[in-house]
Amino acid sequence: MKVRRLSVLFVIFIFFIFLNIFGYSEDFADESNITINEIMYNPRGSYTKEYIELFLNPIINLSGYKIRDNIEEDELRLLKFSNSSYVLIIQSGFNYTGINASIYDTTDEDIGRGLNNNGDNITIKNSSGYVFDSFNYSNQLIANGNGMSLCRLNNSWYECNPTPGAENTEGISGNYSVSRVIDGDTFVLSNNERVRLIGIDTPEQGEYYYEESKARLTELVNEKNVTLERDIENKDRYNRLLRYVYINDSFVNLILTEEGYARSYPYEPNTKYRELFDDAENEARENGKGRWNISFDGNLSEINTNMENLTIILGNLTNGTRTFIFMENNETIIIFNFSGHNLNLSNITIRKQTSNDFGYMIINGINLTENNTKTVYVDDLNQNVNSICIKDSEIISIDEISANCNNENEILITCDGGNNNGYVCNDLGNKYEIMGLKHSGVIERAVITNTGDSNPTDSGGGPSIKK
Repeated sequence: MKVRRLSVLFVIFIFFIFLNIFGYSEDFADESNITINEIMYNPRGSYTKEYIELFLNPIINLSGYKIRDNIEEDELRLLKFSNSSYVLIIQSGFNYTGINASIYDTTDEDIGRGLNNNGDNITIKNSSGYVFDSFNYSNQLIANGNGMSLCRLNNSWYECNPTPGAENTEGISGNYSVSRVIDGDTFVLSNNERVRLIGIDTPEQGEYYYEESKARLTELVNEKNVTLERDIENKDRYNRLLRYVYINDSFVNLILTEEGYARSYPYEPNTKYRELFDDAENEARENGKGRWNISFDGNLSEINTNMENLTIILGNLTNGTRTFIFMENNETIIIFNFSGHNLNLSNITIRKQTSNDFGYMIINGINLTENNTKTVYVDDLNQNVNSICIKDSEIISIDEISANCNNENEILITCDGGNNNGYVCNDLGNKYEIMGLKHSGVIERAVITNTGDSNPTDSGGGPSIKK
């Protein structure tokens, strides 16, 4: 028993000799997490605003610890102890009033030889020489004379707001204000940096609800100080900062989505708040907010038509336009994209053939934007004909389409799926599918070919069979 006790004491003795030889302090286990958290190496104004922030776990007194740059090593001297995990190592003359951190300066008035504006290597070690953390920075990491500091976020270093004695937050808060708004999701800071709100998308110029979205973002941020939060990527290919934007505690990206000015736009890899934006868009859609509030004026009975059992299916809104599908007896007759705020049903005329001789359709009163067109389904009533005549202008009567389809704004196309002057006609068997229409006068028609008669005639208003 005595021999065993002596053996244990001998092992403990050897262990303490080992610690002393290799420079480990007796409280090493309690000091194992000291990290460099933020560096203000080139502040605006005076070098006395420079500082190095450390993060401690657990909280200990660092008196006698060493800070080293590329040239000199200095010993830390306690100025103020605070029950905080943050430690500030400051230059002589630094005003630390109101900062919730333990404050240290060095036995010299500078941190080493002063933090180099072009780059430096900072090392923190204990009195025995054990290195806890080291960071080599350069001005290529920016934060060089622009009022920003370098900070550690998720174990990577970025330009960030100066936050001595507080949690790091990348972005600009109070240093720059928004000077102008470009559109609903892009603005310019007073330092001329452009910022693109990420996770959302608003209408582009010329699209439905563009002006409203731009006006709302202007109301939220213009000439105000903003806080910016980064995701994975820093900038896009247009050199815009990719950021989540805050005004005080208000999340601007989310507000625009909740109010229906923006849609959720998860663009990899910047998808931190994807579910939040998705939920906000769904709720805005369900409640008809903002860009989702496209409604009908009147009811279906006000449409000037000779069709029965006419219904409308309201589709999703994409890029500022919403798909409307008109159906007769559950068969699609018209598909078009509408970008106005309200669809006035009393302005619309939809009429089709009243006999089984030949199919036609007239549609007017639906104003489409320059890039939007209609798709129309016309009955194929004559199996000997595989062509149609389009008169793509506002007409009142089918008689306004000429017999030979050769008047102004008229074009005869074969329904073989080919593109003819921007129009496409497909023969679906019992219907023709005609795409690319703006105004819509379409009739099933063939033109009489000349068989030697110097005055060929047509067979009246219907399709003429080729001779």
